[in-house]
Amino acid sequence: MTDIVAFIRARLDEDERIARAATAGPWEVNSADYPESESICAPDGTAVVAAFDSHHEAFHIARHDPARVLREVAARRRTLGRHEAHEGRCVVCCTGDDDGWHVAPCGTVCDLADAWSDHPDHDQAWTVE
Repeated sequence: MTDIVAFIRARLDEDERIARAATAGPWEVNSADYPESESICAPDGTAVVAAFDSHHEAFHIARHDPARVLREVAARRRTLGRHEAHEGRCVVCCTGDDDGWHVAPCGTVCDLADAWSDHPDHDQAWTVE
């Protein structure tokens, strides 16, 4: 089994690298220039990043621009840092165990990993129902 924390860190590093390589946001949906479709424009409006037949895809992609992805990466790293195991236990998540500490990985760390459940290195044993 792959270390869940290493798995999450690697995925966050990938997400950050991809977001930093993309055209900076905020992206905007621009239907004025393309009346039969929707397009995503760079912040200065000069570059069309993508065009779509449906406004649903355009709004979804614009909403998840690189700046938002970078904020999500930072937030997930903070959450992971708070829930990392210390001596094999999560010091944040208390349960009904004898000593009051949850054995790592806690449900929060498992939930973070679940965002990449379609990744080949994701271990289904990490999925908490």
